[in-house]
Amino acid sequence: MGAAAMRSRANQFGQQRRAVLNTKGLHLPTLPMFGQIGQQTMIIGEVFKLCLPHPPRPTPAMQKQQGGGGGWAGLLYIKCHCLYNTKMATPAIPSIDLSDYFERGNKAAVAHAMARACQDIGFLTVVNHGVPAELIRELSARTFEFFDQPSADKMSIAAKAGFGYIRVGGERLGATLDTATIDYKESLNLKRPIDEASWPTNPAMRHACARYLDEMYALAGRLMRVFASALNLPETWFADKTDHASAILRLLNYPPAREIAPGATWAAEHTDYGILTILWSPESAGLQAKARSGEWVDVHASPDAFIINISDLLMNWTNDRWVSTLHRVVPTVRDIGRRRQSIPFFYNPNPDALIECLPGCSDAAHPPRYAPILAREHLQMKIDKALK
Repeated sequence: MGAAAMRSRANQFGQQRRAVLNTKGLHLPTLPMFGQIGQQTMIIGEVFKLCLPHPPRPTPAMQKQQGGGGGWAGLLYIKCHCLYNTKMATPAIPSIDLSDYFERGNKAAVAHAMARACQDIGFLTVVNHGVPAELIRELSARTFEFFDQPSADKMSIAAKAGFGYIRVGGERLGATLDTATIDYKESLNLKRPIDEASWPTNPAMRHACARYLDEMYALAGRLMRVFASALNLPETWFADKTDHASAILRLLNYPPAREIAPGATWAAEHTDYGILTILWSPESAGLQAKARSGEWVDVHASPDAFIINISDLLMNWTNDRWVSTLHRVVPTVRDIGRRRQSIPFFYNPNPDALIECLPGCSDAAHPPRYAPILAREHLQMKIDKALK
């Protein structure tokens, strides 16, 4: 393949790959495909790696260019070949210190880091979040106590319309993506205000759940301010869309695994429905997020951190610039004979909030992808699928 043909082929496949990535929210700039060796060569190599079944080899004539040392063609081949034979880089789950934003005034840096995390993988962890550690420990202990009760006691607040206790096998998160996998977990789903039919009767348990809900609403509000900054919007842009936010606190108990069957999951792959999820777990092992490369990435977090992930309505709001990532919970070898606990808080917009493309998230090349929809309509559709 001659230099001109190679240049033409690279441009052709570069355009194809750019189109593919643009459909996934990765808006690549138009770059000259050939020029100085360096960053552009790495971009070219990435295009070849992703688009060509085999990387092109420079011809002998091309290798003789620029003094016979291979010139740009030889170096291009070396870099393309190395990239082609190297596994596609999978992003790590980033961690953000919220005190940098709210106490140290490093707002621009934190907003930039938040934007990158939400665009690249849609998962991150936050530390120095302001939620008291003693409250987290207390709710964790109360959660274990609740699920240790006899089945009849738990079933006394069996879920109605999605709130209350749900037995093992009573939910199919995969159904929201039209798969039939049954989740191997039990849960207690709570929302404000306290409801005698769905809230536990133990006063200490109720108090811990109510306090935790207060803290989660406050943390979600802080995160929305950072999100707005990350999207180049006024910090309070989401305030009137979430001042009557609906939210769900879920206490989850995954029974001990007796064996690890191939393809087994505790919670089938799914995306979350609303704006964001705030998750705490004493042991995050088993939670996996699906990177844009298609690889499942383990999500690790220390007990003093929260795991945050972007949900469907925020992806719609940002016109797919930010990604609501598929995730799942899978048992690991060390889970044989022991149970797993997690406590997610699902934060949703006001029920009457109209979800439509945010300012700055569309242009002539990237028009709005989604028709406007009321938050309540989207959420009810997802919940009905998961519980039917």
